[in-house]
Amino acid sequence: MLRIREDNIAAGGKETVFIYEDLWRSRQELVRKRLRSHLGAGERVFARNCDIREISQQTAAAFLERFHVYGVTKARYRYGLFRRRATGAMEAGMPDTATMVAVGTFSEKFEWERYASLPQLRVCGGMGKVLNHFIKNVRPPEVMSYADLEWGDGSVYARLGFGIERQTPPVHFLINPQTCERVHLRKIGRDRKYMNRQTSKWMEVANPGSLCMVLKVPKSL
Repeated sequence: MLRIREDNIAAGGKETVFIYEDLWRSRQELVRKRLRSHLGAGERVFARNCDIREISQQTAAAFLERFHVYGVTKARYRYGLFRRRATGAMEAGMPDTATMVAVGTFSEKFEWERYASLPQLRVCGGMGKVLNHFIKNVRPPEVMSYADLEWGDGSVYARLGFGIERQTPPVHFLINPQTCERVHLRKIGRDRKYMNRQTSKWMEVANPGSLCMVLKVPKSL
């Protein structure tokens, strides 16, 4: 699959995004909005106009389940970006009350697990603000994350100072063509929930893998 991206770059293309039919059918509105944001469309909010706060697991889960393509994970550290002001015509209009416009979560082992913003908005500087807050308050020796190669080439992490540790192989899934339920292939044989279900007609797909990326945090910070 990644050869498609390489050929597109060689032909002068700038962006290559891989979208699977099951996600398009089951979460089409979210995928459409993410595509618009990915292409630079939609309204903007500046992270400098946002406060960052710790949030509960329930608040983070509700936001990520709605606005992250791959849903929620349990995380030790959870932060929300709350818009508190607007500073110009370049930004989206602001409601009367503070709005949570983005969420970032990290594991106990300092893995950056999720980041998502409201799909109709581009929170300029949002990822950097969440990352810097986490580093300042938790002081990890390093931060690790996985750059999803379906949506990019890891450059967004590289701009934040991450380096490539390794490339992970493609992950295989089975998809129910009727319901668009997606299950990790290895889970089918281990989880009792699927042992007695008819999956022979499910479709197997593989994603293009990920880049494992690491940010070394200087001790002086």
